[in-house]
Amino acid sequence: MKKLTALLLALLMMLSLSACNLSDLLGSKDRDDDTPSHNTSTNATGDVGETQHTYWFDFTVNDAYLTHRVDGERADDGYQFLVVDMTVKNTFSSEITMYRYDFQTQWGDGDEDYAWPTSMDADGYFPDSYDLRAGKKRTDQLVFEVPEDCEDFALAYQEEFENGDTGDVFFVYFSVE
Repeated sequence: MKKLTALLLALLMMLSLSACNLSDLLGSKDRDDDTPSHNTSTNATGDVGETQHTYWFDFTVNDAYLTHRVDGERADDGYQFLVVDMTVKNTFSSEITMYRYDFQTQWGDGDEDYAWPTSMDADGYFPDSYDLRAGKKRTDQLVFEVPEDCEDFALAYQEEFENGDTGDVFFVYFSVE
């Protein structure tokens, strides 16, 4: 019993001297810094309506459709607009700044088979950047210009940390006609 007590006290002392706390050991996401709680990247996949859980926020693709016109703008010849309705909820312990370019859409197997969102300066679309307070969510649309013959897509997000590390990659797969 004395050995067990001594071992527990030694462990407690090591933790206090190394500036660790229980949330660091458990990988809690309620930390105030911008450091990943893991060292390996994984891929997470889902479908429309399924929530993806990133380090800072959750996101859900609610719906998606194709069109040649969005808010008065017409897609270039040979292209169409992919409109993705989605919800983003801040699950981090403090306010985060989100960017339209946090997400991209992908199709096909080529190195050029992706697009970044188009800037839409109107209500109902995600702006270039926005602040999202802890616990708050926002539902809007992202618009991508994609080849006219595509119907199968993935919405992708990769965690990137201020220290240069990359984290998990998230894909939501869907088909639209």
